[in-house]
This record gives sequence, C-alpha cells and structure tokens, in this order.
Amino acid sequence: FFKRAGTSTIVAMFRGLITALVIFAFIMAGANKVTDAVHLETYQFLSQGFKSFGPIWVKVFKDIGKTIGQESIAADLADKYLLDDGSKTYQLMMKTVGISEMVCAALLLTPLRMLGLIVLAVNMAGAIYTHIQLQDSPMPPAVLLGLIIALLLWPSPVRKSGKAKSS
Repeated sequence: FFKRAGTSTIVAMFRGLITALVIFAFIMAGANKVTDAVHLETYQFLSQGFKSFGPIWVKVFKDIGKTIGQESIAADLADKYLLDDGSKTYQLMMKTVGISEMVCAALLLTPLRMLGLIVLAVNMAGAIYTHIQLQDSPMPPAVLLGLIIALLLWPSPVRKSGKAKSS
C-alpha cells in the first residue's frame, strides 16, 4: 500500500528541513535585532552586545584605512555613519545586520537563493570573528555557518522539463 520513500526523496526532505531551520533562525535573529516587539529581553541583550561588537568593527575599518593611507577617514566613516551615529550604541549596525539577515532568509525561497546563502555566510564569518575577538564562544554562528555551507555545497534537485509521461 505505502511506497518506500526513495533516497532522493529523503535527501530532498532533509535539505528542505535544513533550509527551513536556517530561514527560521535568521528571521527570528534578524527580527530581534530590528525591533523589541518580538522578544524584549533578547532585544535588550543584543543591544548591550552590539556596544561591544561595534568597536571591533570600527577597528577593522581603521586598519583597512591604515592600509590604504586613510585611517582617520575610515574610522570616522565607520564610527559615525556606517556602524553608528556617534552615540556609541551601535544600533545602526544592529538594525542593518538584522535587516540583512531577514532579507537573505527570504531570498532562500527565491531564485536568488545562492546570493542569500553567500551573504549569510559572510555575515556568520563576521559574527565568528567578533565572538573570537571578545573571547566568547563562536559556536552559535559556527553552527549556522556549517548549515549554510552544507546548503551551498548541496546540489539543488534538477527539475525535468517537458511533458509528463502518460501511463
């Protein structure tokens, strides 16, 4: 009565499950960075965290500026316009990261899926770097990066075109 599921069906289901997990994780993480309406305590926790994350990335921009001979311009640009508004809360950075996470998660449901995965992978590499600089565990972003890499390397199912066979 029941057909035994083929290997390709099980693999497709497993891939779909990983994709759904990644989408859910980044929609929730992004939403919690953008608004306190999802979960107030998480938003407040992230707001405090970004006060530590921001200066790490200002230093990165400063080092890049030093390399190209524009240290003060790069530091000012990062500190006052790209990552923060000068308030040292780094809310601009937090909201930008959150919006990018949500947009990329949504892209996983479109033909631009690979773009979304690549941007999320770069985002997680940055998160890992940040956690290491703070001597904090990089495990959560590392696990997500592993799932993203699996989806990047896992070939999409090939859809057959043409008319369906008649029986």
